[in-house]
Amino acid sequence: LLEQPVPDDVRRRAEIALAHAEAAAGRPTALARLQRALADERVPVARARPLRAMCRLHFARGEFASAVACAREACEAVGPDHPLAATLIAERITCAWFAPSSADPEVPLTRAGMLQHALAGRLPEDPVLLVQVASSLATTGAPAAQVAAIFDAVFDSVVRDAPAWDGLTLAYLAGAAVYTEDVVRAERVIAELDRLAIDRGSALAWIHARQWRAELRFRQGLLHEAIAAARLHHRSIVAIF
Repeated sequence: LLEQPVPDDVRRRAEIALAHAEAAAGRPTALARLQRALADERVPVARARPLRAMCRLHFARGEFASAVACAREACEAVGPDHPLAATLIAERITCAWFAPSSADPEVPLTRAGMLQHALAGRLPEDPVLLVQVASSLATTGAPAAQVAAIFDAVFDSVVRDAPAWDGLTLAYLAGAAVYTEDVVRAERVIAELDRLAIDRGSALAWIHARQWRAELRFRQGLLHEAIAAARLHHRSIVAIF
């Protein structure tokens, strides 16, 4: 198709579709293709999709500052009233955890505001934002039942979206369950991380699963299993990075 004389808008859509396919296959050409498609796109809202894809690619490559920049630009492209706005805010928060020095000042303020609303019983609708809230609630000593209710409401959506972030959203959910010592839910989400790691060959999902299994076993008092999982986690990180 790209070798044919097609209209510019068709060519851009084809470039983006091909870039997504390349990214899913782990091809290094995906990022450059998205950059070319973005350079040719003049409609602000239409720029959000390639920017979002670039954000996730940079994130997967460990280029967190670049991921933050793409997430910011995608948010600005759609504006606050667009259906994607909440999801893009969630992705900005996710990126900011890994590149705090590159994050905009409003990102931690947004995260703090979400936590305050959650403590007052007002929860966001976006699944990724809900995962952020569950994780924050768990680490601030909120009742385990409140965290469990969010877990149950969001679990299926997070499983569906897990491949896009190599299991990172599942990892946040695992943390929420582990920190509230909810063994049943923690085992459930760790099993999903294992499945994602095996089905897609995702090294990051494998690392997340080992990390949270080690933490869970430690809290259960199963120290030999905790040490074994922690050693696998460490070896995996050394091998990949």
